[in-house]
Amino acid sequence: MNPYSFPLALAVVSCFLTAGCSSQAQNRPHAAGIAPALADGAYSVLAENADRGAFRPAYGSEAVVEYTRSFSPDRAANPPTFLLIRKSPFVPLRLATPARVVDGGDERASVHLDFTAESGAILEELTAQWAGKERMALIIGGAVITVHKIREPIVGGRLQISCCAEGAFEFLVEHLSDNH
Repeated sequence: MNPYSFPLALAVVSCFLTAGCSSQAQNRPHAAGIAPALADGAYSVLAENADRGAFRPAYGSEAVVEYTRSFSPDRAANPPTFLLIRKSPFVPLRLATPARVVDGGDERASVHLDFTAESGAILEELTAQWAGKERMALIIGGAVITVHKIREPIVGGRLQISCCAEGAFEFLVEHLSDNH
């Protein structure tokens, strides 16, 4: 037996385990869609799959997050999936005014977000780039709140989140108070 075989094999296994653990830990989705490395904001969705293992995110520029649909009223009909998202550029969720719940009368209530001028400009620029081509994931408090296809640029620095499950509005307003 070659005297270098065992140390070399050990080094290869050690390198493999170290690389596997570090990339896994960095991109591992947590319970309820928590993605601690991601700031509150809007991100471009590159792909969606029921199998987390289907993705090999580019180191540093992409992340895999779990989309549990916890905030969707029809979450029971839609099992969780995984999203491959682009980490940058993204729209930082900085609000000019506190988030507020608006009662829609006959319609469902919604949470209204008024972005700062800087974040609103980024929102308009990126949604203009994403329009018709990409979907946007809104991540707040580490959870994927909603995912929507961008059909046209979002101008004016305002977003409205509607169609939420019971208790979701309270969660959103509480977590968004940190962004104002």
